[in-house]
Amino acid sequence: MNIYLAARYGRRLELCTYADQLIAMGHTVTSRWLRGSHDAADGDVSRWKDFASEDLADIHRSNVLIVFTEPPGEAVPSAERGSRHVELGMAIERNLYVVVVGPRENIFCRLPEIMHYETFAGLVAAWKPEGVFA
Repeated sequence: MNIYLAARYGRRLELCTYADQLIAMGHTVTSRWLRGSHDAADGDVSRWKDFASEDLADIHRSNVLIVFTEPPGEAVPSAERGSRHVELGMAIERNLYVVVVGPRENIFCRLPEIMHYETFAGLVAAWKPEGVFA
C-alpha cells in the first residue's frame, strides 16, 4: 500500500519511526515532509506553497492516509497550524482509506468509514498479513 502519514510537523521524528515500521512491513510511505525539509518555523513563507504542492502530490500517490491527532487542549506552536486537518479532508474526498491514530479531534474523525486506534501500536497489532483494510 502507498501510505501518507499526516501529523503536526513537531511530531516528524516520531512519525519517521512509524514510517520505518510500515516500510519494513512492505508498504511505501509517500510523505516526503518526513525528510525534514518542510519546517514552516524557519519563517520563509515563500516556500510554503512548494510544501503544500509536494504534500498534495504525495496524497495523490497514496491509497491510505493515517492521521495522527492531538489531545484536546494541547499547546501547539503557531508555526504548526493544522495542515493535517486539510489532508484528512482531502483523503475523505478522494475516498482513500483513512485511519485516525489518537483522539478524534473533529466531527470528520467520527465518520463510520474511518478506522480509529488510540495508538500506532494498536493499529499495527490489528494489521493482518493482507492489510488492515482487507
